[in-house]
Amino acid sequence: MTYWHMQLSSKAHLRGRLKRILEENSLIDFADIEENKQIINKFRENVKVNDLILIKNKDRPIVLVQISELLKNIEFTNSYQCKVKIIDWATTTMDKYPLGSMTQELQAINPNSILAYNYIQKWYVQGKEILINGVKLRKLYIDDYNNGMIKNLEIDFIDKEDKPLNIIVLVGINGSGKTTLLEYIQKNHLLNIGAFYANNKDFIELEENNKIKFLNNEAKKKRKEIDDYLKRIVEIKGSAGISYNEDELYLEDLDKKILYIKVYEDNVVKDIKQNILEFYRRESREIDSYSETVNNLKIFINKIFDGLEINFFLEDVDDISKEEVVQFKNSSGLIFRIERLSTGEKTLLSKVLNLYFKDIKNQIILIDEPELSLHPSWQNKVLSIYERFAKEYNCQIILATHSPHIIGSAKNEYIRVLKKDKITNEIKILNNLKAHGRDINSVLFDVMGEVLYRHDEFRKKIDRLFYAIEDEKNYELSKKLFDELKEDYGENDSIILEAKMLISMTFGE
Repeated sequence: MTYWHMQLSSKAHLRGRLKRILEENSLIDFADIEENKQIINKFRENVKVNDLILIKNKDRPIVLVQISELLKNIEFTNSYQCKVKIIDWATTTMDKYPLGSMTQELQAINPNSILAYNYIQKWYVQGKEILINGVKLRKLYIDDYNNGMIKNLEIDFIDKEDKPLNIIVLVGINGSGKTTLLEYIQKNHLLNIGAFYANNKDFIELEENNKIKFLNNEAKKKRKEIDDYLKRIVEIKGSAGISYNEDELYLEDLDKKILYIKVYEDNVVKDIKQNILEFYRRESREIDSYSETVNNLKIFINKIFDGLEINFFLEDVDDISKEEVVQFKNSSGLIFRIERLSTGEKTLLSKVLNLYFKDIKNQIILIDEPELSLHPSWQNKVLSIYERFAKEYNCQIILATHSPHIIGSAKNEYIRVLKKDKITNEIKILNNLKAHGRDINSVLFDVMGEVLYRHDEFRKKIDRLFYAIEDEKNYELSKKLFDELKEDYGENDSIILEAKMLISMTFGE
């Protein structure tokens, strides 16, 4: 059995035809034309039944097929065809093919070419899951961090089935340590766990390719020992015959798999604009049609924000002019440049759309305050977009939020509440609070904890009103206080409706 890889044609219509015929009829098909002569001859002379062919687009795997019949000339269609068995279609989260696009349209894989050969071998024998090199956190323990700001803290990121969650929502009042925890995960675990002089119990437990791995001080020291050993061998022999075990994961490796999206990002508009332009240029190279490229970009963006009910849409892209213009259109038909987007719209695009544009997959993504500048109606729904992204691109998203709208839209198993003990000052984790689908006031008071969802001045007025009704039974005072609060809140406020019912029941009004 020989392994092959085949690059899809650079011509969009031929590439689409090959994929369509392969999908619908399990055939590899080449039109009998002059430009295909070379690949047809190579195919006929070398490719045998049961050989495997990895079909790819540049460095992105598309499908793995096995040859069922030799290539034949089909005169009535003026083409050459061979029957294949589709082993597996690739996913967007699979690792890139290691030999990239620097290959011919049909190339045999030498078994000595370890990376490419092993890639196809693993896919054929073990399936595509082995090629998805994703990492997700399971547990984290911090002994002492940031001068005691976080001490003796253990937090898990797993569900009831002991599987890593795709979404985790960190909740807590200001000063409870949410941002500090994100910063620890992003970079500072290297300092706390990795320092040789450190004498702590910090650890990170994570899962990679269904294998549970444990990172602590010993993992750092082990990496250093291997580094030193390899260096000595190279100095003595000129080369080293061993390397790292591919199943191992080290702190440095984890660091490369974490993306941190902070509260405030510089050059927000510039980043969004450049990502849109790069996407447009990439698509336009493959599709020789300006209108189709722009339309595909519109469809792509609309699909991402499906269900969010946004009122602005991509209108046009111009990368020829000196200024490089990206235009949007609102629901009123007004066309404007990307620079004129509102702060909330820019936030939405920068924190959500950029994830898709940057081809981020198989990573841990940390997001601080995703609700910033977003309208409450968007806050209610934005978590579903992150959920969809995490599932589609095999990512784990950990976000820290103050938004009761996001918290109330999160499944209960996602929520981790950070609460500081008033006596010991240590941060504890509560993960059994119910928030999903609850009203905003309940989320603020019961989940976020000690949050006064009405200003203290008005809370005192409310308490005074109910005391006048229930304890003093003073109708005149009750009516006076009721009218004052109704003037402030309006007659449909829940407190006003409750007080009105109590007055009626108490005084028969």
